[in-house]
Amino acid sequence: MAIEVCRVKLYWLKMPLKRFFETSFGKTLWKHCIVVEINDVDGYTGWSEIVAGEGPWYSYETVETAWHIVSKYIIPLLLKRKLENIDEYIEMVKPIRGHNMAKAGIEMALWDIVAKRSRKSLSQIIGGKRDRIVSGVSIGIQRDIKTLLKIIEEYLI
Repeated sequence: MAIEVCRVKLYWLKMPLKRFFETSFGKTLWKHCIVVEINDVDGYTGWSEIVAGEGPWYSYETVETAWHIVSKYIIPLLLKRKLENIDEYIEMVKPIRGHNMAKAGIEMALWDIVAKRSRKSLSQIIGGKRDRIVSGVSIGIQRDIKTLLKIIEEYLI
């Protein structure tokens, strides 16, 4: 099932967190990310998120570097060719060293198009066996143990 991309749009979001997140790197009050919208010539739209953070603390990738790599290098490559499958995309971006979050954000939007075109869930497309996923939460540093335990309890309910 070939994908011919006709448009890629990036949205830079800055959203306030419901609750601050603090690590040894500092306190985070806002979530920065890039939302990707890819349209193919058959009218399908794929959506995804590039999860790079605001600064280079967890990874060298940031929203700025991801935006740069996607808009200057990946989008021009995508608009030049028809992809027969996702593996072709992966091969196409191999010469770009690193920047895995940027590459993955585009790949996920392409997978969304593949799933929509086949009228199946992404889980079904990639061989998933479950209808739910196990997920956790990262709470971060709190001012004291009592506050930490209260927040943990809120997430367990």
